[in-house]
Amino acid sequence: MEVERICTFDRKLEKKPPTLRLEAEETKTLELDLQLDMVDQATDLTTFVYSSAVNVDMANLVPMTRLDCRKALLANMITYPEPEYLVAGGPSEYDITRAMITLEDNEIVKLGRNDLTNIKWSAVSRELCDISFKSNIAYVTMKKDKEEHAVYLNGKALNRSVDEKIPLNDSDIISLYGPTGFAYQLKLYSFSQEC
Repeated sequence: MEVERICTFDRKLEKKPPTLRLEAEETKTLELDLQLDMVDQATDLTTFVYSSAVNVDMANLVPMTRLDCRKALLANMITYPEPEYLVAGGPSEYDITRAMITLEDNEIVKLGRNDLTNIKWSAVSRELCDISFKSNIAYVTMKKDKEEHAVYLNGKALNRSVDEKIPLNDSDIISLYGPTGFAYQLKLYSFSQEC
């Protein structure tokens, strides 16, 4: 089954589109040259659409501590400025226990201050964004104007229009308050293998 997938890379770091290696089976590897699909001038990210034979069955949002989020961003050579509202440190609210969130096909979850995320701090809006999983692709959809939230995707402010669906990739990190606050890492799974 052919599945359309999304790949994003930073034009400042890479000179040409990368070659993608997908492990379709243990004995078969697919190498695809990516074709330019869309350029986002605002964030310097270039998005490519590619097809693969990998079928994604489930998406997990795995909660991350601020430290784990920082380590993951730095491991991917992503640097980010600490916004002014975070420089003074964070409240003890960051240290809450949050559970993994699982999405199956055609499922949508609301991220924000609610029982699902266990976030109680009033600086975080009740409905910041939706994460949806449909036809093997996970999306984030903003529910607040860019002036009304501090949501970050992979260490960069997510300044997109309300109700715009933004495709997500495996291992993307979405943070609900600044680059590292109340972060979740997306993990895509196939019932036969991890993507």
